Amino acid sequence: MLKMLNLRGEIEISINLKILFQEPNS
Repeated sequence: MLKMLNLRGEIEISINLKILFQEPNS
């Protein structure tokens, strides 16, 4: 169960990083 929670956390972090890098620097 801990492995699933850790995996989900890593996925959420990676998605947040993608959103941050995709933001336009206007």
